Amino acid sequence: MILEGSWAVGGWNEDTRDNSTVVPFPTVPGGAGSGNDIVGGFGSGFYLSKSTYDDAAKKDTAVELLKHLTSPASIQKIASANGGTPAADVEVTGLAQVALDGFAMAAKADSISAPVDSKVSQETFGNLRASVQPVVEGKKSPTDAIAEAKKTEDDNRK
Repeated sequence: MILEGSWAVGGWNEDTRDNSTVVPFPTVPGGAGSGNDIVGGFGSGFYLSKSTYDDAAKKDTAVELLKHLTSPASIQKIASANGGTPAADVEVTGLAQVALDGFAMAAKADSISAPVDSKVSQETFGNLRASVQPVVEGKKSPTDAIAEAKKTEDDNRK
């Protein structure tokens, strides 16, 4: 069993890729969740500045470019090239079956929550990661770990 995200697949050897699949974590008896809720997402996209949009000489060309880049054909090419989950219902080719299994799981997800590291500062996330082992070993309480991380986050916002 490998506990990882989709980004790891590209670093696996061919045998591991060919003999792996993606499965959801089992639901905890009495817990919330459907078994189809995932943590994922990638904060990327195409952006158009207000100044470009407001510039009559640039607006139409810029909008057409965005339409092209977000078309199903372009999304298919981008997803096939980078292994990222496509933002449209397109067939992705040339990837290992394990990656395609991950796409299928994401497509049927009831919900997708952004990962913690995309919601807090790097320092806060590093603080959280550094607290995992002490919490597991009983040297730090989960409450103390969260309080330390919150302090780091609050300090970063000042």
